Amino acid sequence: MTPSMHERFKQWITESGLIAGYKLQMYQWRQLTADKGTQRYAVIQPNGGTPVRNDLGSEFYILLMIVAGQNDVEQPALDAQAIINFTQANPFDDCLGYIENMDATPTPVFTEENRMVLRLQFRIVYGE
Repeated sequence: MTPSMHERFKQWITESGLIAGYKLQMYQWRQLTADKGTQRYAVIQPNGGTPVRNDLGSEFYILLMIVAGQNDVEQPALDAQAIINFTQANPFDDCLGYIENMDATPTPVFTEENRMVLRLQFRIVYGE
């Protein structure tokens, strides 16, 4: 399977337009040097799955972290809900297979700089 599922997810979420205005990063959130606390980030992390076997479907788990700007909670929370709603309305995709949100809206976590972080987890079922 090429590219990896988290790279496919990156393409899917980017093409959806749902993270426009967010700085998209892979694996780890890294605050940009020029960021004065207002930049929003979306971070994609692979999060395990089931064994990948030839000619059988497999599950891939992906985390999407929505990192808000400082003291910025309403719009990122609405954006997270929009991503969940989009996934529910469009569970089948030619590139991903089947995708669903696994945990609805998660409990927000706040950084020392008062940035809200929402961790959305997705389950992707794919088989060729």
